[in-house]
Amino acid sequence: MSFGHLDLSRVVGSGEYSDMKLVCQGCEFKVHKVVVCTQSPVLAKAIQGVFQESRTGIINIENFEPSTVSRMVEFLYTGDYGGLLFPHTEASRSDEIKKPALNDITASGMMLQHVQVNAIADYYNIERLSELSRSKFQQACQATWDAQSFMDATNGALDLSGDGALHEVIATEAAKNIHTLLEIDHFAGIIGDFGTRVLRNCIKKAEVDRYKVIQLQLDLEQEHSKLQAAEARVDRIIENIGRCLQTMRERGFCRNHSCMAEYQCYIERRGQSFEPVYTLRCAKCKCRD
Repeated sequence: MSFGHLDLSRVVGSGEYSDMKLVCQGCEFKVHKVVVCTQSPVLAKAIQGVFQESRTGIINIENFEPSTVSRMVEFLYTGDYGGLLFPHTEASRSDEIKKPALNDITASGMMLQHVQVNAIADYYNIERLSELSRSKFQQACQATWDAQSFMDATNGALDLSGDGALHEVIATEAAKNIHTLLEIDHFAGIIGDFGTRVLRNCIKKAEVDRYKVIQLQLDLEQEHSKLQAAEARVDRIIENIGRCLQTMRERGFCRNHSCMAEYQCYIERRGQSFEPVYTLRCAKCKCRD
């Protein structure tokens, strides 16, 4: 949702003019219905219904960590997430959510972070946040691939998120790195022994098919070279015949000064059968033109 030139990050950071609270494990996030409810049909229904939340304006979030709620709130106000917003709570600053240093976030932690954000986006039906978290997850996989970290994130995704599109992203990344993953017992535990056997045989078949494709490509290149050579021969033959015809049109007498007969000729064929060479000869003195 676009709010034009307004700096909503400052508003959520201060909690000014808030008319709604998200509470998670003692952490309060003072937010605004116009921002939150227009992007989450689930939260909108809760705050507008006949439940306690509609009277108090307070939504209790029990299934997620405060850091994940923080990233969701950050997205709702800025369209992105990456830092952590301090919740508005009576707790001391030592109890607030701290933003970890960038180099403190492991590959596993980075992937899990995006999985957790995807899970809360799926839970509250925030479609654009689901899309963003999937994209960030895929980028994290490609930028810092680590098989064990990927497996940890996969477990988290299967346990936490019902987003089928995220599962598809995970399956795609797994397929790209299937050789590595098949060496991890944990991966076999997820897909089962039978699934592991199927994948191993699929890989073997793919290798055989790949060899066949390479061989076909080589054969095709050879045939293409043969075709190019044949086309070149045809061009030379046509050019040769063209020169003979031009000579027949232009020549009136034999070019042999001792003959000088009115030009009558025949065509002599020489060379190889696959590339003949045609020559004009005078019918009287047999000299070659």
